Amino acid sequence: MIDPTCGSGHFLLGAFARLHKLWTDKEPGADPRVRVQKALDQVTGVDVNPFAVAIAKFRLLVAALQACGERSLETAPGFKARLAAGDSLLRWDEGSAAHQGDLVALAEGREAFAYFTEDAALLAEYLRPGQYTVVVGNPPYITVKDKGA
Repeated sequence: MIDPTCGSGHFLLGAFARLHKLWTDKEPGADPRVRVQKALDQVTGVDVNPFAVAIAKFRLLVAALQACGERSLETAPGFKARLAAGDSLLRWDEGSAAHQGDLVALAEGREAFAYFTEDAALLAEYLRPGQYTVVVGNPPYITVKDKGA
């Protein structure tokens, strides 16, 4: 499952909880940490706002720690969460750069602001077509305001 507009991770948390329950039902005798990581491996999030991605990662890792009953950061496992900062509408394959411009400005022939991301390699991996069963998202809605009204 991927949420290409994950924001602070609300859909990711719901998907993680459901997947963790499925893994718990399927493998009740397995190590809880293994089940949690299996659920985390099936949840991917991308957002253009790196602060939102950091919040989503934090929330997801807290949920993972709760799911395996871990109460101490000292003994917590090094869970891996699949989150990256970048614009999921842009091309991030091997031929693209680690910086991307504003599509609207480029389409209008204006100079475009380009932002750089450290997550370009992750974005190329996470946004590869055909690897997800479910895509969810709640992109921001822009209300068009008629200045003539």
